[in-house]
Amino acid sequence: MDILTLFGVVCVSLMLAAYALEERGGGFVMLFAAACMGSSIYGFLVGAWPFGIVEAVWTIVAVRRWRSRVRDWARTSTKPIACDMTALSAVQRQRYDVLRRFVIDSVEQVTGTTTGFRLRLGSKAPAADVAE
Repeated sequence: MDILTLFGVVCVSLMLAAYALEERGGGFVMLFAAACMGSSIYGFLVGAWPFGIVEAVWTIVAVRRWRSRVRDWARTSTKPIACDMTALSAVQRQRYDVLRRFVIDSVEQVTGTTTGFRLRLGSKAPAADVAE
C-alpha cells in the first residue's frame, strides 16, 4: 500500500468514526469536516474528481452544522432555567440566581445531544442544590 492510499484509508476511516460519534460533541462534527476535506484532497490527487467534489461539499455541510451547533449552544446557554421569572418572589429569584451561578460554575463537560445538551457536574455540586 502506497502512502497516498494509506492517506485515503485514514481519511475515510476517520470520517466514518467521527460521523458515528457526532452526538457526543461538536468536536466530532469538526473532525468529520476535517476528514471530509482530507478525503476530498485524496479524491483529487488520485484523479477521482467527482469524489473530490462530493467530499468538498460534505466538508462545507459539516462546517455549517458545526457552526449551527455552536450558535445554538451560545443562544441557549444564556436562557434562564425557569421560563417565567416573574412567577418567583424576590427571595426565590435571589436563591435562583445563587443556585444558577453555582450550577454553571460546577459544569465540567458539555456534550451536545439530538435533543439538547448533557452537562457533567463536578463533585462540588451536591445533588440537592442542583435539584432545587
